[in-house]
Amino acid sequence: AITWFTGKFTSARPLPMGEFLAGLKKVELPDFASLSAIRPPQVTDFPGALRLTLQLPRVPRAETEPILSAGVQGAGEVLFLKPVPGGEPGLIQLGLDAWGSGSTLSPPINLDRKVTHTLVVSMGSLFPPIGSPYYAGHPEWKNLKHTLFVSVDGRVALDRPFPFSPAGQGSVKVCVNAVGATSVSQRLHAQVLLVEPVPSEIILPQTSVPDASSPETFPKLPEPKALGGFPGALRLTLQLPKVVERPLQEPVLTTGVAGAGDVLFIRSANPAGDPSMIQIGHDHWGSSGALSDPIRIDRDQPHTLVVVMGSLFPPVMTIDPESRPAWLALTRTLFVSLDGKVVLNRRAEFYPARSDTIKLGVNSIGASTARVTLRGRVLALESIPTAEALPLWEGMEARGGRDL
Repeated sequence: AITWFTGKFTSARPLPMGEFLAGLKKVELPDFASLSAIRPPQVTDFPGALRLTLQLPRVPRAETEPILSAGVQGAGEVLFLKPVPGGEPGLIQLGLDAWGSGSTLSPPINLDRKVTHTLVVSMGSLFPPIGSPYYAGHPEWKNLKHTLFVSVDGRVALDRPFPFSPAGQGSVKVCVNAVGATSVSQRLHAQVLLVEPVPSEIILPQTSVPDASSPETFPKLPEPKALGGFPGALRLTLQLPKVVERPLQEPVLTTGVAGAGDVLFIRSANPAGDPSMIQIGHDHWGSSGALSDPIRIDRDQPHTLVVVMGSLFPPVMTIDPESRPAWLALTRTLFVSLDGKVVLNRRAEFYPARSDTIKLGVNSIGASTARVTLRGRVLALESIPTAEALPLWEGMEARGGRDL
């Protein structure tokens, strides 16, 4: 049935948009600075790791949307959700965008938009500064200050080191891009049903970031005097894990910093069909790298790698042009042999790196091509003299592997 208006109009006028908006009920987006209930009692204005329950909209939006932001414009990070272009409606990726440090993305995740989903988020900027009393009695919690960890419905989506900017008290926001990241929209179009803290003692064991307060997991890199503290070419003997349950790319050597670094990694080529097959690759941040052809190994035996990477030597700009040291030719060389067989041998670009940024077995730059730590043991490690390293590539045509 239709009911008609039977009254009398006494007047009508256009309503300015500003007056219309002022009459609407203002809806406040959740704000960690005003939600004291989600803060652990021992942390002032820093929430620590968080558990969020979200209901995504049934119809996916094409834009990249913020989940959490921390810090300020020019010095902050935003955790975001983005749809996979051309994918199914539930296919998304999670990522972190940081001012001055680039971004990192999770693999695609398929979510059912008809049900709620739980995210557990740990970002370094969610925790108080290192000098805070929060860490008294628990120095291992300091590792969470440089860790990005996100799980979705109990499955790990992101787990890697990340160089977070210091965040001020009360600067953490939910659903809002408060740091002005240009790659992310202003707000999240989803219902946040629950936000609650997750104790650090529960989060830390879930991450694979090594404990910086414990003894070194891997041997100390050599520092030959002839190279001013840089290790140069290396020979290392590895014992890789005997069991590989899923595809993994594991860091062997990392040089540089986030946004300007290089990683040499080992990839499990076919863990389901043939766990003895691996590949060795080089990732040059922001550019193409190299990946060897598949190599068959015996996981019950140790294996010896010889590695020449340009970033294992002093940066060219620090060298006296008149001196022309013999190793200068190796600063644009990528050479890797496994048990005496050459698997990568080519000219390559490397970012200049400080000697203290060269790490063994740890993805210290947050590269997306490798997990956080190498699963396995380094049984032996030594620096190779330049006179021995030069003949490894001289006179040999670039060969071995393919571009990433």
